[in-house]
Amino acid sequence: MRVAIDATPLTLSSGGLTRYTVELARALLSQFPEDEYLLVSHGMERGWWLWGAQREMDRLGADLFHGTNFEAPYLPVRPSVISLHDLSPWMDRSWHHAAERVRRRTPALIKLGIATMVITDSEAVRRQAIGHFRIHPGRIVAVPLAAAARFKPTAGKAERPYFLYVGTLEPRKNIPMLVEAWRPVWNSHGIELVLAGRRRHQTNRDCAL
Repeated sequence: MRVAIDATPLTLSSGGLTRYTVELARALLSQFPEDEYLLVSHGMERGWWLWGAQREMDRLGADLFHGTNFEAPYLPVRPSVISLHDLSPWMDRSWHHAAERVRRRTPALIKLGIATMVITDSEAVRRQAIGHFRIHPGRIVAVPLAAAARFKPTAGKAERPYFLYVGTLEPRKNIPMLVEAWRPVWNSHGIELVLAGRRRHQTNRDCAL
């Protein structure tokens, strides 16, 4: 089988979507080497989701499209899979300053059955999506994320134990709840919490820690 993977997130300088797309391609190549994976991107082409993507898949002989960022071709000529990472675009508009396209079009792709299958990053998001979009449970599956290969135990040990958060510092990550859950641990055991990540400049609100 030849799978076309939406590589548009790779044009971003950093972020979870970029890492997800890279790790997804690596994992598929490792686990299913008998199949072929093709990275495709719309660039600046107009009408990409209407006809451009299908035309490119015709040229490449692709059998399936995997949308890594909430999207899939509008015409269901071939089976397609959408990665639905979370429902944050529909929870608070201030969290995403440029997500209007996703907010409008992704629900239609799901509800009209244009996306053959939907993948979520966790069972919690799967349950939330089933309720929000009224997706039949047979059309949506959770595939938990794993740490990249560079994250592995080291020979050395920290002087003191600590909890580590790695990710963008922004309201939709619910860092205040993380801090509230950590405080009793700090009070009882003195275990520190380390936050590692950049602050998202696009957000209209700061994370109050």
